[in-house]
Amino acid sequence: MSILLALFSIVLTFFVVLLLSIFFEKLLTRMGLMVPDAHKPDKKMVPRPGGPAIYIGIIIVIFIVVRNITVIALVASASIALLAGLFDDFFRFGGIEKPVLTAIAAAPFIILGTYNPNPYVPFVGTVTIKILYPLLLIAGFSIYSNATNMLDIYNGLLTGSMILATVPLSFYFYIRGEYQILLISLIFIAGLSGFLVRHVYPSKLFPGDSGTLFIGAFYFALMVLGRAEIIGVIATLPLIFNGFFILTSIRGFKEHSKVQRPVIITNEGKILAVKGRGVPITLARLFASEGAVTEKEIINGVWLMFAVSALLSIFTALVFFK
Repeated sequence: MSILLALFSIVLTFFVVLLLSIFFEKLLTRMGLMVPDAHKPDKKMVPRPGGPAIYIGIIIVIFIVVRNITVIALVASASIALLAGLFDDFFRFGGIEKPVLTAIAAAPFIILGTYNPNPYVPFVGTVTIKILYPLLLIAGFSIYSNATNMLDIYNGLLTGSMILATVPLSFYFYIRGEYQILLISLIFIAGLSGFLVRHVYPSKLFPGDSGTLFIGAFYFALMVLGRAEIIGVIATLPLIFNGFFILTSIRGFKEHSKVQRPVIITNEGKILAVKGRGVPITLARLFASEGAVTEKEIINGVWLMFAVSALLSIFTALVFFK
């Protein structure tokens, strides 16, 4: 594939997702499918879900430029996650259904055999885990899909974070000469960037669970297809920590309405941490634990954490994965 065609596909993805986001924004508003922006004093209503805009734009372009069995596995897995999210957007799952259904996203990879059970681990080398790897796939799709869902709290936070987290993957694919998966990762970044235009603070459109679960599943699929498991994990350490803190503090998966909110919003629009036992521990609550902060300060703080993780991931790729 020529560089010109690759650049065209990346630019095309950005504008397709952006235009679809605007279309869905207007469509959802007309249909009355809107939710309050919980971290604004006036609880402004924002259309949701915009996940299909991200999905359609990215998948269309990928199928135009790349068509093989690995892409079929990636698209099938990401589609399962999207459908689970759409169902949750409209009907609401309980605490355990989402992790179970997103685990099913591993099925296409396992059935088609589009994975390599020999990951490389720094200081250890290549390890063979033929029996264990399918189980890790099942756990990984569920973990990443739901961890991205947990991070989607503030305007543009998740979208910007996952753009930063995908940069090290793209760098790794480039230095390894994996140009096909490199193009797919760049298309993913372009799609997220197109959506970020409408999702960034102050948001005009929310991705909904359909968007967050799709993003998480797609990212994990990139890690698996590119044999970049360690690189991806390091790049998403803030995502993993946030999910771990939440699950351990509330003792497992619970439905949103049954969990106490970790922060409160002041009349001035600032965010304060809620103190006490049983309150979910989140990155946002940690940022607000020393005093009131603005939503933009939390967003920028988390993005900085992802940027540091991205640099650490790139350093790891240069040192251990030459």
